[in-house]
Amino acid sequence: MEGIFSLSDVKSSMLDGFHNGQERGTTTYIPEVDKAWTWRSGEVNIWTGYQNEGKSIFLNQLATLKAALDGWRFGIFSPENMPITDFFNDIVEMYIGKSSDPFYRHQMDLKEYEEAMDFVQKHFFVIYPKKDFQLSTLFERAKYLVRTKGINSLIIDPYNT
Repeated sequence: MEGIFSLSDVKSSMLDGFHNGQERGTTTYIPEVDKAWTWRSGEVNIWTGYQNEGKSIFLNQLATLKAALDGWRFGIFSPENMPITDFFNDIVEMYIGKSSDPFYRHQMDLKEYEEAMDFVQKHFFVIYPKKDFQLSTLFERAKYLVRTKGINSLIIDPYNT
């Protein structure tokens, strides 16, 4: 019957993993995080927790590190992080490590801001369809980004309705 498996169907792969090590994801560049989770292409991950505990900002920081150090590109649907300028400014600030707002003492200079904007332009693409937020609509736009921008990862944050 199609769709039913036993161990014998994957035994050789399991033995290979036993002798040569299991498939590993790529680093987050945070050793303590790598002990629990790494980036793996083709994998779907669900991050859960209480509201306002920093899940989104932490995932955005991990994505910024992955983009900066490995060149990954991300498609991101994150309606809670609107307007888009706020989302992009968050990534800019993570990349430079300084505020983009003159209200704060340690504001980045214009050269740093423009460098970071170039980085964000190359690595982060916001998905925000006018019509609807159905998964089929999001996936259609993600496929477009794979073909045209070479995104490595799609982040849907959150998808609770």
